[in-house]
Amino acid sequence: MRSTVASSFRRSVLALLGFASLSLLAAACGATDASVVEGGLYSVSVGRDGYQVAKVLLCDEQAVHVRLYTQHYAARPTAVGTDELTLAAGDGSPAFGLAHLPLTRTAFLECQPVLIRTASVSKDELEGVALWLRGGGTLLGKP
Repeated sequence: MRSTVASSFRRSVLALLGFASLSLLAAACGATDASVVEGGLYSVSVGRDGYQVAKVLLCDEQAVHVRLYTQHYAARPTAVGTDELTLAAGDGSPAFGLAHLPLTRTAFLECQPVLIRTASVSKDELEGVALWLRGGGTLLGKP
């Protein structure tokens, strides 16, 4: 039980840190296309750090639930393999990804998402969304 609570707490802290990073950079970004595809792998702008890849797990008119991968790119990636995307750096660096980041549609669009390709969304990937829904979670970002 204690490890489950600690794990949930860690996930929440990481989600907030990730959102803080994205929202600090959002002021420099402008909204692009309003269409968002579930299962879409998008390159997203993270300001001076370049780009990261976000996978849309679930979306509607107000919300975009994403998985934000660890890998950073200096130039906007135009192709990525799912085997190269991870949530942990694995090289000892402090970089990390987020398994679930619940954003407002506006916050997601402010990161200038560009669709790279689509992939299926697994039941395991939706676990964070389910926990968020059960907990009555709130969306991060401007409405």
